[in-house]
Amino acid sequence: MKILMITHGFPPECSGGTESHVQRLCRELIELGHKVEVLCGSHEGAGVGNWEPQLRHSEYHGIPVHRLHRTGLFVDNWEKSLAPEVEPLLQYLIKDFSPDIVHVHHWIRLTRNLVEICHDLGIPAVCTLHDLWTTCPIAFRVREETHCGRDVGPTNCVGCVPGGENMSEDEIQRELALFRDDTRNELDLVRRVIVPSNAHRDVVLAHMPWLQGKFRVVNHGNISTLRRRRPRKGDFPSGPLRIGHWGHLSFFKGLDVLLEALQGFEHREEVELELFGEVVYPGERERVDELAKDLNITWHGAYRPKALTKVPMDIAIIPSRCSESWSFVLDEAFLLGLPAIVPDRGALAERINGAGAIYLADDARDLRRVLGEIFKSPELLEQWKLCIAPLPLMRQHTRSIESVYHEVLSSRAPLPRTPPALRARRLHVRSYQLEARNRQMEDEQGRIKNLESDYGKAKKTLEEMEYYHGEKDKELDRLSGVVENFNENNVDLEALKEVAKAKEDLADEARKARDELVETARKVKTLEKKDRKKQRRVERTRSDLEDMSTRIVQLEKDLGEQQKSAQELQAENRELSDTRTQLERERDELTESRGTLEATSIELKRRRDELEQSVATRSAEMGSLEEKLTEVLRTKHSLVTRGEERISEVETELQNERTAMRSLRETLESQQNRLKVLEGHGTTLGDRLKSLGSNLSEIVHDVSTRLDDKDLTALTDGRAPESDALDCAPTNGGDGDDSLARELDRAESDVTRIIDHVVDRQGWLQTQLGQRDQLILEMAKSLDGLLDTVESLERKRRGTTSSGTSKTGVKRPGDRLKVLMVVHQYLPHHVAGTEVYTHNLAKELSRRHDVLVLSAESDHSRPRFEESRHEVDGVPVHQVIHNYKWDHFRETYDCPEADAIFRRVVREEQPDIVHIQHLHYFSANFVTIARSRGIPVVYTLHDYMLMCPRDGTLRREDGELCEGPAPANCRDCIAHHDLADTPAPVLPRALRPGIDAIVTGEVTRVVRRTRVGESADDPFEEAAAERLDYVRRVLTDVDLFISPSKFLRQKFIDSGLVDADAIIASDNGYDLSRLPQAAPRVHDPSRLRVAYVGTIAEHKGIHVLIEAMNGIEDPRVTCKIWGDLTAFDAYTNHLRYVTRNDRTLLMGPFENGRIAEVLGQTDLLVVPSLWFENSPLTVHEAAACGVPVLTSDQGGLAEYVTPEVTGRHFRLGGVEDLREKILSFLTDPIAAFDPASLELKSIQDDARDMERRYYKLLSRVDLLVG
Repeated sequence: MKILMITHGFPPECSGGTESHVQRLCRELIELGHKVEVLCGSHEGAGVGNWEPQLRHSEYHGIPVHRLHRTGLFVDNWEKSLAPEVEPLLQYLIKDFSPDIVHVHHWIRLTRNLVEICHDLGIPAVCTLHDLWTTCPIAFRVREETHCGRDVGPTNCVGCVPGGENMSEDEIQRELALFRDDTRNELDLVRRVIVPSNAHRDVVLAHMPWLQGKFRVVNHGNISTLRRRRPRKGDFPSGPLRIGHWGHLSFFKGLDVLLEALQGFEHREEVELELFGEVVYPGERERVDELAKDLNITWHGAYRPKALTKVPMDIAIIPSRCSESWSFVLDEAFLLGLPAIVPDRGALAERINGAGAIYLADDARDLRRVLGEIFKSPELLEQWKLCIAPLPLMRQHTRSIESVYHEVLSSRAPLPRTPPALRARRLHVRSYQLEARNRQMEDEQGRIKNLESDYGKAKKTLEEMEYYHGEKDKELDRLSGVVENFNENNVDLEALKEVAKAKEDLADEARKARDELVETARKVKTLEKKDRKKQRRVERTRSDLEDMSTRIVQLEKDLGEQQKSAQELQAENRELSDTRTQLERERDELTESRGTLEATSIELKRRRDELEQSVATRSAEMGSLEEKLTEVLRTKHSLVTRGEERISEVETELQNERTAMRSLRETLESQQNRLKVLEGHGTTLGDRLKSLGSNLSEIVHDVSTRLDDKDLTALTDGRAPESDALDCAPTNGGDGDDSLARELDRAESDVTRIIDHVVDRQGWLQTQLGQRDQLILEMAKSLDGLLDTVESLERKRRGTTSSGTSKTGVKRPGDRLKVLMVVHQYLPHHVAGTEVYTHNLAKELSRRHDVLVLSAESDHSRPRFEESRHEVDGVPVHQVIHNYKWDHFRETYDCPEADAIFRRVVREEQPDIVHIQHLHYFSANFVTIARSRGIPVVYTLHDYMLMCPRDGTLRREDGELCEGPAPANCRDCIAHHDLADTPAPVLPRALRPGIDAIVTGEVTRVVRRTRVGESADDPFEEAAAERLDYVRRVLTDVDLFISPSKFLRQKFIDSGLVDADAIIASDNGYDLSRLPQAAPRVHDPSRLRVAYVGTIAEHKGIHVLIEAMNGIEDPRVTCKIWGDLTAFDAYTNHLRYVTRNDRTLLMGPFENGRIAEVLGQTDLLVVPSLWFENSPLTVHEAAACGVPVLTSDQGGLAEYVTPEVTGRHFRLGGVEDLREKILSFLTDPIAAFDPASLELKSIQDDARDMERRYYKLLSRVDLLVG
């Protein structure tokens, strides 16, 4: 396959751990036969005079490399990680290379929407997370000298993340919010997220739990140039303990923790520390020197792996503050044979596995404690060395990566795209930044103009002062002349004194003027220096503005495309609106038709007596139908028999031809033997015939070889021999023996005749096989029609049979009924909505009828399908142990063991009605088995299990919502199942007596493919198609479907599984006796008690609520999460891990009768489901208790929670939106809160409605009988 690797750097320019890993991975993939190219970033800019990014091509050790050189400075900075100006270059490269898959290793120096670009071009992408950059703009996740567990965002990261030059705090917050949403969008889009360790996966999941299904843990392979060796041991314990530490020497990597631990160590004089590397950050140098004072440290300078082999060491210490994803430093320690001391954080603690010790991260005292244990027990070093395991090989890593590629490319799910709202936000943020830069540039230009004005004034003043000083110099010269004249003319002393005084005064004024002139010159130089700085800042600002203008043009182009898409969506909305109007018109017509039907129903009742008189006639007609059915079955059997006979004849002829082929081969061998005998005779003729015999032997051998291999293969494929093996007449003389020549001619003639015969027979056989294939196809099509006829006649016959048996026992309203209720789980161990409703309905019906509940349960101490009887609150329960496991996928819907149990229960109990609440853990055949006995079937739909094989949630493995069943989409969700060896039957199990014996698997597949309209080469896609076809045919036997919500009803109608006239929408009933009367709560601004009540499962979205609470610092908001914490242990542990708000509590389960008490202590109920809920029990209970509800904006939740009346909605899966909506209940409670607007049906009314439906179905059966 063609693979494009994308990384932030690549050798020889960059040779860090990630870059070296990518290089080795490329080499391994190329050796496996793949075509690989690399796109990487660069520290070097685009070059002087280049205002556009440059893509330069080169080759490194046979790997094509495309280096992207961006414009501007500091392109590594997080605030410059989105670069729309590079998108055209990346699009050109991807289109030119046309990779099958793109593998992203980092986004730095490129742009943070790489996956988006790939998916827009239709190329699937995977990514490997080598660090935490997608959850932290500075990648380390270290704050205040310890690991940071906060979510990335404007609230949590301001003050820790450095802003760019000239960025205001508001600008930094906007950019942080966009950074968070862009990186989350990338991981939402990417098909698979590869991480090197479980610890790294868990750290990322703590911030993005919805990605759980996308992760693949693939350990890094060894990329070190070191070879595993025995370490150069020191003299410990007789000599000092030699400790090694190497790599980037910084506080992020815990250098200060190591030095602090040694400073206070009682044996520090007996410890020698070997440091390889340079102190990375100059600001840390002074603190390092202070901590290193008086310690025995050898500084080895710049780190080079080979230098490690030349220094004796006893142990390595890796005291990193970061949550390391893998640590190539630990690889090197193990290759050197050194045990290691590591912190209890990240992959280091996961990988150490006994080959060293673990201390509390960031804790110098605990590290000192571990060192003390070594001095107490020196033998620990040898014990730890024995636990050093071999490192994974790079080839193993590459094979695992290759399997991920195949997994992604085999998926037929459409590539997800970036939401238009996020693209528009980018344009908005960049426009805001451009406007801010324009304002800053205008301010700077104003300052420059002011400085220029001040400079002009100072220059003018300087010129005036220079003129003044010139005049002063002239006056001094004049006075000097006067003095000289005075001396010459003996002027009196007083005049001389006055002249001298005047001269001194002028000199003082000249000195002052010169001082002022010097000061003014200094000020002018300062102003000129500031002016040059301002000019440079203006130039940089102008460069940034030009870059941003380029980005704005690109973003405007993207916005234009989005607006065009929006216009198309508006057109589709108008079409949908027209369709909706048409549907409403049709609904009105149906309403009118309903009135007509009711009148017709009255007329039918009047004719009922007349119809009863025709029972005998109908019975006779049914007898005739049975005869026709027998005739059809006979015809069908005859057709199949003839087909099988014809196939048998063809197979017999094929066998005869095989026999003939064997005979021909034996004849050929006989001819060869004859030729060998003739060769022996030819040898006696003399030296003249010796060469002829030799040539003949070679020719005969060549003929036999070619006929046995190549030509026979051609004959088997229906082709004539391609070789000239038969043209083997001797060419070395014409004086040979006549008898030998005749024998050769006769052998050649025989061989030619045999080959011609074989070719003719092979062509005839190919024709016969083609006719057989066409006959099988025609038989399959005919058989499908016959099977439909059989199914229809069988249903009519059973209707007659049931009428004959019930005629004397027709159930009338008021008669006591036997009701068999089927549900997948039951109280007391399971108290979710379906189980509670089933129990309440069964309990209420049992007041007037005989009700039996059939349910499944898990108990691994008991064998599968073991049965027992017990009572729950007076309701009898027939329990079947299932243990929630299946032998293969088909058993999830077609289970013979469950069918046998249901048949026996039905035969023993003789129910009048079968009411199915849920069939999970059972079998879809329950429906057909009941109808085969003339028992009406009612099916209440509580989820989407009938259309969705993945637990009925309509959610893919990666959390994406699914709109409906499609085999191509379903195959990924069932890929973890084993598949059965034979295809599913073409008819439900209860409607195919004896058909299995005459319908082959090949015909079954042809019939099903004609039904589903597709031919799936993928076995899982074919299995999904089988399930969909099987369930659809089973559901035609259901007499009445009940949907608690209009949303779920429409979903089943749209899927084609249920006809619109066979399903009604009717909400569940509730036990109102245990709920108080709804009364609005008085808003208390001093507190907000949030709660979740329900199943603790991933699709319920509890992690979304916890993440929202993690970002709420207001002490008035508390949260309690109620539910069984043992149902899904892994998910519960994850919730505990991600909970960082002390006011968020996992409370566990409570007895069902305490619901009013729990809700009475709640101010806001949150239902954060990530799937299309139906009619959640807790929403109705909250309304009964007067508690507002905050729900996801999809499915039945949006239907039953009215915004600003009974609650509010938030975007499904949106943590920030949920957080804002929770806080809104503190400052902006619902003014018109009216919980009573959600009308609750009592379980008593629901039971009476259900009785009326039962009696109506029973009367319809009786009417059909008549």
